[in-house]
Amino acid sequence: MFDWLFSCSCTTTSVVEPPKKTTKQIFIEAQQDVLKNLMDNETLNNNTDSEFYNIKKYNEIMSTHNNDIETMWKKRIMMTNTPTGNVIMFYDAYKMGFTYYCRESIPYDLLNAIAVKYIKLFCCKDFYFDNTFFDSKLYTIHNPPEKSQQNKQTLKGPFIKRKKEEKKKEEDKNDNDTPKEPEKVRTINKFIYLGNPLNFSILQKIKKENTFRAPVIEAMKVSYADYKKRKQESSTQI
Repeated sequence: MFDWLFSCSCTTTSVVEPPKKTTKQIFIEAQQDVLKNLMDNETLNNNTDSEFYNIKKYNEIMSTHNNDIETMWKKRIMMTNTPTGNVIMFYDAYKMGFTYYCRESIPYDLLNAIAVKYIKLFCCKDFYFDNTFFDSKLYTIHNPPEKSQQNKQTLKGPFIKRKKEEKKKEEDKNDNDTPKEPEKVRTINKFIYLGNPLNFSILQKIKKENTFRAPVIEAMKVSYADYKKRKQESSTQI
């Protein structure tokens, strides 16, 4: 009886602790804070080549094999540790995307966080195309909006006409004088997976020309016509 009265008189309060954040969440949130600080910092865009902003020049350069811009960005390599393991990343100037090596598959939000580290390290802010925090100038240049919409084919028929009339009445009924803001189109980064880091070679292969020349070998390099002519001359001398 005493225990029952005591339990009724005393109220217990339970404190619910928030769930602990995973290392992945901590990593992503930390890079999101970094990205917010990069928005107004134009000095962190100094390495973005001016050719990227001129679509005509860009296409001319990328049409040549092993051009200087593409080769240079392939040499700007970042190796970093992430919650999913070590990642090797560089920027593909031709595909305009972040290429990476990693043992495990990485979700998009984590790849975005890794890309933030890359654009901060190599001062190329406009390579980041996800407009969650800011709009990249390069994205609008290389992905211009459609100038005109194609005229839709109009269908005729009593059923279609009745449906259109009903839809128009419903729109007029729900129409308000307040103008609606256009929805913002979501832009995303491009990521290209290249496989296991063991497949990555940091050393660039250089083709070496064989400059060795020997007089004896050069003398032996004759055409079949010259060889036949020499053979006929030697046979007539005997």
